[in-house]
Amino acid sequence: MSQIEWKSVAIKELRTYGEVCLSLQTLPDLIERQKLIVGRIRTNNPSKVSRKIPGDNDTQLSAIVYRDELEQRLKEAKKTVAAIEKALSAMNEEEYMLLDTLFIHPRKNGVDMLCEKLCVERTAVYERRNKALEKFTRSLYGCVAE
Repeated sequence: MSQIEWKSVAIKELRTYGEVCLSLQTLPDLIERQKLIVGRIRTNNPSKVSRKIPGDNDTQLSAIVYRDELEQRLKEAKKTVAAIEKALSAMNEEEYMLLDTLFIHPRKNGVDMLCEKLCVERTAVYERRNKALEKFTRSLYGCVAE
């Protein structure tokens, strides 16, 4: 049985957080587009026509399945963002800055920037990063052990 490496999972969550937030803006537009496509397919396929158009039901079904999948992804994205935001709210200002600079919005020379801002050596930045990551992981998953 493999053990989940919770800190690694937490790092992945932090690194994709921005994209998941963006999906909260794009998914509703895609869902609306699929609703329009389904509506257009339905109006182009009046039930009074006795001759069936091959593949037309498949097209409609595909559009509905795609829309349903997008709606499910939107629900998942909302829950993911809410959970990450709750865990981030447990961070103090310095911890948030460390996670933001190193994982959420990684910056070139981020460690050096943090050394200067926090007036500490690189080793201290890494130690503080690890503590902040452990706190975030506990806040998000309730555990840290790897």
